[in-house]
Amino acid sequence: MGKIVVYTTAGCQFCDVAKQILTQHNLAFTEIDLYCFPSRWKEMQSLSNGKKTVPQIFFHTEHIGGCSDLQALEQQGELETKAQTAMNSTDPEPWDNNLEFLPSTQDSDIVIPVSHGITEEMEALHNSLRQPETGLVLRTRFIGLRPVSGTFIGEELLNWIEEHMSVPRRAAIHVSQQLLDLQFYCAISNKKQEMIFSDSTVYKFYEDMVEALNAKTNWTGEVRPATEVVCEMRKILLDIEGRFVTESGRGVNYQAIASSPQFKNYQLCAMEMQKVNLQGLSKSELLSFFINTYNILMIHGTIVYGPPSDYMERRTFFNKVAYIISGHKFSLNELEHGVLRGNRRSPGSLFRPFGSSDPRLEIAPGLFDPRIHFALNCGAKSCPPIKVYNPTNVDEALTMAAEAFCSEEVQINLQSGEATLSKLFDWYFTDFGQNIPEVLSFILKFLSGKQKSDMEQLLQASKIRVFYSEYNWQLNSDTSVTELSNL
Repeated sequence: MGKIVVYTTAGCQFCDVAKQILTQHNLAFTEIDLYCFPSRWKEMQSLSNGKKTVPQIFFHTEHIGGCSDLQALEQQGELETKAQTAMNSTDPEPWDNNLEFLPSTQDSDIVIPVSHGITEEMEALHNSLRQPETGLVLRTRFIGLRPVSGTFIGEELLNWIEEHMSVPRRAAIHVSQQLLDLQFYCAISNKKQEMIFSDSTVYKFYEDMVEALNAKTNWTGEVRPATEVVCEMRKILLDIEGRFVTESGRGVNYQAIASSPQFKNYQLCAMEMQKVNLQGLSKSELLSFFINTYNILMIHGTIVYGPPSDYMERRTFFNKVAYIISGHKFSLNELEHGVLRGNRRSPGSLFRPFGSSDPRLEIAPGLFDPRIHFALNCGAKSCPPIKVYNPTNVDEALTMAAEAFCSEEVQINLQSGEATLSKLFDWYFTDFGQNIPEVLSFILKFLSGKQKSDMEQLLQASKIRVFYSEYNWQLNSDTSVTELSNL
């Protein structure tokens, strides 16, 4: 009896869509998760005639293709007939059956070690204090000659706790000291910060002092190696995304994630990034660290603020969404253009992210690699099988990401002497080359089969016309094509 097999990876919405379509049609399938079994990527590539993206779907011995191919079968009304034919097949199976497939983690809970020391009760109390209507009233006060907004004095906090928690004064002092120990708020004065609670001291909530998504408190817990912290955070977020796929299977329910206990725990664990030590890390360690950090910050920002819907919202989003990392604040734009692109100007910007005296320049110099664009931006119709980068796989994973992206986003028409490329190659043109032939030669390194031979022939032409397709910001949105370059 035949079977349906789907090669997937964690955090891939296209994989989720494909699985949802099969489930809606009551078609049982076996999932080979390349996140759990990365060694099977070459098996998938061999069986799919060189495809480098996921999902790849097989109806027994027949290779159906990716998500869009499965959707086309459904729209044509041929899905169930073709699946039934495959299920009745007696042909030998083409894949290795010796490997046990891991069960899904959707119905189990990931337990995150609570090393931050913040209990649910303390977090709930902090959130109550922050409520606009019923929380603690914040005021602007002068510290010396300097006005400081959003402050409160210890006496006001004690009164609020006594009233809302119905506890005596002594208990209110104890709770206030606990909140201060956890650094939910800090003393504001011209002296060294005070860590003994006083009813006359002026305080300010820590998250109002530092505008970053991982700055609810000042991290005081144990700090693990940087690459270990960020890899764990990336895996946790991938798991959370997988748990909150929308009913249609066409996207992720970010609003539901925002109120989930898993995400609340993740937010507390993200604070450890404030104090990670990046000194002495190798180039591969730094590269994998910052790629993972960018990707988790992108998801974190989308959960908190929602996905940006137009140019102005995206511009604000990429500048506002930030983490404190090793004592410095980094926005998405600063991570991408300041760190990973070697302090290059972003498209449309007149200035580099970091000035010549900015200390962040010294944190991770010399990381630029054009392949990072394919690891940070998933605008293709499928996803590369690597979702978590580590120092041992980062070079191979970047190549896989480049191959996956180019196989989907590069089209060549030899008759007309034209190449249609992703908009990314226009936005970041000089990252890939100084002219059209150099850019196409860069792309050539990541093509295979007919695509590669077509590109080689195109590069021999006396005149090459290049078009750029509009970047696909939305899952499964239509792609319009405009001519932006002519050589």
